Amino acid sequence: MQNLKNDKITAFVSEVNNIKVKVESVMKEKNDEKEKLVTAFTEIEAEANQFISSLKDKLDSLLAVFIKGLGITPEESVGKVKAINILNERIVDEHSFSTIVKRLAFDFESESLFVSYYGSKLYRLNFLDAFNSEMKIKDNNHRHGGICISDGVLYVIDGKTVKKISLQNLQQPLEMCFQTNTDCFHLNGLEIDSKNNRLLHTSEKYEVVCTSFDGSEIFKYKDEFMKKTTSLYVHLTGIIVVGDEDGTIHLISEDGCQPRLIFKSCNKLKNVRDLCFDKSSTRLAIFGAGYIELYDVCAGTGKQS
Repeated sequence: MQNLKNDKITAFVSEVNNIKVKVESVMKEKNDEKEKLVTAFTEIEAEANQFISSLKDKLDSLLAVFIKGLGITPEESVGKVKAINILNERIVDEHSFSTIVKRLAFDFESESLFVSYYGSKLYRLNFLDAFNSEMKIKDNNHRHGGICISDGVLYVIDGKTVKKISLQNLQQPLEMCFQTNTDCFHLNGLEIDSKNNRLLHTSEKYEVVCTSFDGSEIFKYKDEFMKKTTSLYVHLTGIIVVGDEDGTIHLISEDGCQPRLIFKSCNKLKNVRDLCFDKSSTRLAIFGAGYIELYDVCAGTGKQS
């Protein structure tokens, strides 16, 4: 009897130990799963924070950037204007015209896009998440070039002149500002320097010409690196960014005396057709056939040491 009792006790102890081992094994598996979950949640949190940071960095890119769908061959007679959300690279809307688009200018106050063409047409499109309310401003025998907007006034290169029209009264004829040495058979640029309250345009000799609003010349600049300058834009600091059709991008100081070549060529663009800054002048968009290249901008005074 004593041996039988001892055998039962031994068997019971063995069974208890087996149960203990199984419990410890289950607990270890649970702890491993918990550690895996903690690791997974940590990785998810890190990815979420990175995504949020990326969104924050690109908030200004939520504004639609307008690009020109320029014709490639003379037979292609239809032009398009597209609004693209840079954040997700999706086309928000597009609008077609019966002729090829040349230059664009956007007025944030009236949410209107102004469009000039290879020819004599000038249009306005309202834009609020989509293009609507197309309006023809004028159509005469004068070719148009660069356009820009300042203080409720649209400025237009019209043949060999700069003219203007109030955005409040677009049915009136364009008013003469001054004569220029421009070529409207090809691309040219016209921009406002808001900091210094003046105009800049490109000439038929591919110079950058700075004038007052009445046409008085302030300076004129061209060097051996500027082969075919047809586009320009002015940074908030007054620095002038100039694009050559061959893909080179130049900087000119606001006094017109200090040049600097910043790009000998863009990343993918073989030909530069236009360029502009976003509203805060922290990002530069360069436009070409089928591509937009975006560059973050760090700007100082523009003075070289």
